[in-house]
Amino acid sequence: MRTPQDRVTRPQVNVGRWGRGGCAGLVGGGLLFLALVFAISGWNTVESGKVGVTRRFGEIQSVKGAGGFWALPIGFSMVEYDLRVVNTLSDQQAALSNQQTLFVNNVAYQYNLSPGAAQLLQERIGSQQTFEDKVVIPKLQNAIKTITPLYNANDVFPKRGEIEQKMEERLSEDLAEYSIVPNSVDITLADIDFDPEFRKSIDAKAKAQQEQQVEQANLEKLKTKNEQEIQQTETDAKRAQLEAKGKANAAREAAQGEADSVKLRAAAEAEANERVNKTVTPQLINYRYAQQWNGQLPSTQIGQGSGVGALLQIPANNK
Repeated sequence: MRTPQDRVTRPQVNVGRWGRGGCAGLVGGGLLFLALVFAISGWNTVESGKVGVTRRFGEIQSVKGAGGFWALPIGFSMVEYDLRVVNTLSDQQAALSNQQTLFVNNVAYQYNLSPGAAQLLQERIGSQQTFEDKVVIPKLQNAIKTITPLYNANDVFPKRGEIEQKMEERLSEDLAEYSIVPNSVDITLADIDFDPEFRKSIDAKAKAQQEQQVEQANLEKLKTKNEQEIQQTETDAKRAQLEAKGKANAAREAAQGEADSVKLRAAAEAEANERVNKTVTPQLINYRYAQQWNGQLPSTQIGQGSGVGALLQIPANNK
């Protein structure tokens, strides 16, 4: 028979003021927090201008466009691809047709991926950077080395646009199997040069051409100036001729006017004299002499003896 001392005394748990309901609240809050974290972790966003290729446990599921979506986060992953790629390539060399070397220090290039190309690249290549490193850059280098030998050094700068276009066509053909958007490839040879010795010869030739162009421009300028001077001389001569002709005409008209005036005056005087001649009679003349006679006989007589002959009538001048 057990004694009271032999009984096992169990410890008493003091749940305090929270009680059993408080513990349930903590558990519920924890589960809610975990659910919230789970929900947030399943939210994904694809940036504008990109597409996302989704995988679950390594298997491709779908291609998502720009925007947000929710996916069960368990075993989920996504790889994004830029639909428009802009990049540069540096330090390339290529041989020209005249055995010169073209140094392509900087090549800017771009291309567009179709939305379906992302899944294709994910299946065959991997990430976009891997596609750039293993596919795009080697094919771009091949385009540069294939097209450049079709031209010589003298054609590079004048025909740069044509060279770039042929490189674009070649690269587009090489990337067509990867669903590159047609006519989206763009290549710019931003910085090209030749070896130093050849560069010096080009600079010397360019300088000579420039000096020739300047000399030609000066000759054209001098020719134009001479033509202008000749035209001015001809204009001055015509002006002087017109002025001389004008003066001659004016003098001729003045002389004609003077002659006409003299003729008119002479006619007027003749007419006046005629009137006078018609008016003045011998009787009038004797009358005028008689008016001017002072009563003295003439001192000279004409005749013989004591007879009185004709007298020379000389009027006395008392003035």
